[in-house]
Amino acid sequence: MDLLNLGPASRDTLPALSKKQKQKSSYSTTRNIRNVNDVSSSSLSFDPLHRSFSNLKPFVSTANIVDDMIWSSAGKDPPEIILEGFFPSGSDRWSVRIGARNPPSSASSSSSSSSSSSLLLLSSSAERHKITTTTTTTTAPSDEDSANMPIAQLWYNLWGGDDPLHNIEVEEEEGEDEEIQQLTENCNVPIDLDDDAFIIDSPTHLRSVHDLIMVPLQSGRLECAISIFEKLQRGLEGANDTKFVHLIATTAHNIGMIQLCQKSYEKALVSFRKAVQIRKECLPSDHPDIAVSLNRQGLAHFALSSIDEALRCFEAALKICTSDDNTRAKILNNLGVARYQLEDYAQALKSFTSALEIQRPLLDGPIRRECMVYDASTTLSNMGKVYLRQGDYDLAYFVFEEACLMQTSTFRKDHDIVLSSLDNMARSHTKNENFAEALRIFTSLRRSQEARFGRDSEICIETIGMMGTVHFKLLEYEEAFECMKRVTSWQSKRMERSHPSVQITNEQMSQVKRCLQGEEPMWV
Repeated sequence: MDLLNLGPASRDTLPALSKKQKQKSSYSTTRNIRNVNDVSSSSLSFDPLHRSFSNLKPFVSTANIVDDMIWSSAGKDPPEIILEGFFPSGSDRWSVRIGARNPPSSASSSSSSSSSSSLLLLSSSAERHKITTTTTTTTAPSDEDSANMPIAQLWYNLWGGDDPLHNIEVEEEEGEDEEIQQLTENCNVPIDLDDDAFIIDSPTHLRSVHDLIMVPLQSGRLECAISIFEKLQRGLEGANDTKFVHLIATTAHNIGMIQLCQKSYEKALVSFRKAVQIRKECLPSDHPDIAVSLNRQGLAHFALSSIDEALRCFEAALKICTSDDNTRAKILNNLGVARYQLEDYAQALKSFTSALEIQRPLLDGPIRRECMVYDASTTLSNMGKVYLRQGDYDLAYFVFEEACLMQTSTFRKDHDIVLSSLDNMARSHTKNENFAEALRIFTSLRRSQEARFGRDSEICIETIGMMGTVHFKLLEYEEAFECMKRVTSWQSKRMERSHPSVQITNEQMSQVKRCLQGEEPMWV
């Protein structure tokens, strides 16, 4: 979380370079062409970084980057978000693991779990119970009991309707019902029904409300969770108690996090601004919580393509985070991403390098956590995108390779981020016209993709299309024909004939056939 990723080499948030820009940056794909009639000057003079054989778009928005960041969740499966607790400085932050979305159809997809994973799994903090789903039957309470009631009864009183857990998938392990019943009986919170607000007098009360919020979060009802947070916020604002002012900022921050998950970036921006403002008023100027909210305010700006504003937020957060820790490394990475969007590549590389100088020593410690590996490999991949943009394909390949080696030390070999790195390596070789090496990696990548996603998956077709083009570049026309045959067959069943990818593929197929029939003189 909080670490922006520019995505795989096959996708970009910036437009393709013009001819003038290509010459300036040595961004060329037409060196050492080995044919007389320059057959590749039309359909096969392609840019492997901006080429699609399916419905996948090679260009993505900054909002897509933020959305992918949230749902990739540092490689966790299911993904999770981190929410603030009672005490400042994150000593009791709590995490919510979110059921994964649909399986990916490209290397850029952020989640690999099947769409049947519809529940939110809860990851506990130090003092939090592990909550699992069950079915509970409770009657509505009377008003006089409203100040001290179990969570399920409180839910009925506030919302009415059916059992809040009725539609949640039931886990039928022995003893689970008893655990849930004990949890709901022990988590009590005072409420003010007249003001439609919670009354918070202690950390226990706040944790009880957070436990209640987990009920709608489990079933993905994010708007309902926000409504409960808003009731909490009204209670805190109406209390006029200075000792709980920081909780108003905490609640605004948590609301902003859920709004990011909803892609409600304008609303999230308002929430994070409120959190920053209140935290600046009630906390020391160098308090790390201010930096956390500033960083997430920057993410909301970035999603809205307000890159200059995002940059200012990241820079302000960096001034607060002076220690060389993981938080500072993430902010430096985000600075680099923002500078990349502003096409300030030299400063982007400087930020990424500074982030890596913090991240690498963390990996050499006694424990190599997945999140640390994910963060460092993401920064390396972002550096690779800059090198590709600058036309330095050798350096791009080397950092993509380092990222891949780092990832395979912790993640499984068919994990999304590993497959994405392999694709990045192959496309870097293709840009550098190291076609034999590119084909070797594409072939290995295709086998992994077929084993995981199936032969007819969109992601496999993308790789097979790239293999066909690379075979053609190597003058291996029969192999190119077989690859393009699979692509055209897949496209004919799923895409309109007028689709640009279909038209270009048909042109490539025709060209391969002419070469096989000897109608195109190819040898120098």
